[in-house]
Amino acid sequence: MALIDFFRPKWKHPDLWERIAAIEEVSNQKTLKKVAKNDVSWMVREAAIKKVSDQKCLIDIAKNDKDWYICRVAIKKVSDPQVLADIAKNAKNSFARIVATNKVTNRDVLTDIAKKDRDGDGHKAAKAI
Repeated sequence: MALIDFFRPKWKHPDLWERIAAIEEVSNQKTLKKVAKNDVSWMVREAAIKKVSDQKCLIDIAKNDKDWYICRVAIKKVSDPQVLADIAKNAKNSFARIVATNKVTNRDVLTDIAKKDRDGDGHKAAKAI
């Protein structure tokens, strides 16, 4: 262990498993949001997202993250039906659009998705519901 490791926050530790364990102890939402958006490991990011309570942060991750799994984890925590509909229609990640579509219950929104989705993934998901 390097001397610097004694002064660095544990959630910044070079070891993946140390960072995951450290996230369990973090309650500061600002830190959790930073880790959720920026850590190099999807496993660390997942642990942080599960503790993030800020819906705006979760929505941002759900709509814009490039990692489909991370989008999925964030979408599971989004509670607003209108936001879920927006993610289903507009997320950059096609998998995120599918996951959000599966949480949408409004038939009018599902019909709209089925008609207008730009690459067909939303259409398939909307038809399945």
